Amino acid sequence: MLSEHERKSLRAVEDLLIADDPEFAASFRSAQRRLPGRPDTSTYTIAICASVMLTLVLLTLSFPLPALMTSGAAMYFSWRRAHVLFSRKDQ
Repeated sequence: MLSEHERKSLRAVEDLLIADDPEFAASFRSAQRRLPGRPDTSTYTIAICASVMLTLVLLTLSFPLPALMTSGAAMYFSWRRAHVLFSRKDQ
């Protein structure tokens, strides 16, 4: 977290950049809008696979409680992945 003085200094530098080269500042703002606000579905797919594999390893080693917790994480990741896919269809 930036202090009030640091925020003012940062804003002053931003204002100088905008005044010096407005085209550069506009390209920076447009690139910033293109950045994804949430992880891609491939990130969730990898997390699901890793959770399932860890669950199987834990079950093989006879650790049922950690396996249950890891399978819960896999279910959460799959729910989030479905949520991301569903919200993209609405856009």
